[in-house]
Amino acid sequence: MDERRLAGVDRRVDRRVDLGTAGVLIASSAVLHFVLLRSAGPFWRDEINSIRLAGSPTLQQFLRDLPFDSAPFLGFALLRGWLATVGGEALRWAGLLIGLGLLGMLCARRRFPLIALALIGTSGAIIRYGDSVRPYGLAMIAAVAAYLALERKSWSIALLACAVAIHISFHNAVIVFAVCV
Repeated sequence: MDERRLAGVDRRVDRRVDLGTAGVLIASSAVLHFVLLRSAGPFWRDEINSIRLAGSPTLQQFLRDLPFDSAPFLGFALLRGWLATVGGEALRWAGLLIGLGLLGMLCARRRFPLIALALIGTSGAIIRYGDSVRPYGLAMIAAVAAYLALERKSWSIALLACAVAIHISFHNAVIVFAVCV
């Protein structure tokens, strides 16, 4: 057989193996997110603080209480919007959607990042805290979006994604700096 033809066969086999591995990792991670949704239990102290802050009766009280939390404005504003439209009974579902959104962001590259899916997608800590009613999951999504935009050299989208990432979590400033360097 011709060497170029063999190389093409090898690439197709590698692509199928990558797709299969990515499918298994995505499915197992999604199952873990649903298991957490089913067995999360009551909200923990920081989640209750986020719910109380985002559910402030007036915008003035919300803005007055915001400096007493360690996260910036945007995550709580999105939580406030969720509470206003969907309600407090579905807060765990918001966490599930954020966790699955992170999986989707990881798969937005041209090639599946198998190592990222294995480490991030199946990490108990990332699933537990990323799906919580805190801005951690949104911060991870925004950081991955900033990385993808910078990787694709979409400068205006990258600038917006970097600004959003930092306004969801101050800690993302370090990640955004590292990605930009």
